[in-house]
Amino acid sequence: MLEELFVEGYLDVNKLILDYYTNLDLNPTDVVVLIKILEYIKQQKKIRISKLSQDTALSKPEVERALESLTEKKLYGTLITTNENGVADERPTIKPLFDKLEMLINNNQVQKVQEELEEIVELYQQGANKVITPMEYNKIEGFVKEGFLPAEIRDAVKATIKKGNVNMNAVERVLLKNHHQMLDDNDKSVDAKKSADFKKALAMIK
Repeated sequence: MLEELFVEGYLDVNKLILDYYTNLDLNPTDVVVLIKILEYIKQQKKIRISKLSQDTALSKPEVERALESLTEKKLYGTLITTNENGVADERPTIKPLFDKLEMLINNNQVQKVQEELEEIVELYQQGANKVITPMEYNKIEGFVKEGFLPAEIRDAVKATIKKGNVNMNAVERVLLKNHHQMLDDNDKSVDAKKSADFKKALAMIK
C-alpha cells in the first residue's frame, strides 16, 4: 500500500524515514543514500555508485558501505527477473523498506490505541471510585470497535463524573447522545475516517 502511494506520488516517504530512522536503525549516511535511491527509483534512473557519490557529496566507499548497510538491514535489495528472451534483468527494489514502515506504523497505532484506552480506564476508575470490571473494560473497548473516537468516550465519562453518576450505562447514553448531536451539527460522519485506524489497530491488540 505505502509503496503504491509512493510510486503514485501521494506519499512523503522522506518524512516517514526521518520519523522512523531510529526504529529502522539508520545512521545519517544511510538516510542520505536511501532518500537519494528513492528519488532515483521514482524517476526511473539507474542506481550507480558513482552517481550516488556525486549527488550526495559522499565518497564512493561511503556510498558502498551505506548500500551494504541498507541491504543487511533488509531495507534495500535487488530483484532479478527474466524477460521473454531469457535474459536476466536486475533492478532495485525498496519493497522491504515499505513493508517495515507499514509494520512500524501499525505498531505505533496499536500503542496509541492502548494508551488512549488506559487513559479512559483511569478516568473512569477515578470517577467511579472503584476498579473497572472486565465487563466494563470490554464495553469501553467495544465503543472503539464501533467507531467512537477515544476523545468522545473521554468526554462522555467526564460528563457522567460531573453528574455524579459514573456507570457504564450512563456513559453509553451520553456517548450516543453526543455522537448523534455531532453528526446532526456537521450533517455527516466526520469521525468515520479517523476511527478506521483505531478500529484496525484495536483488532491487532491481544
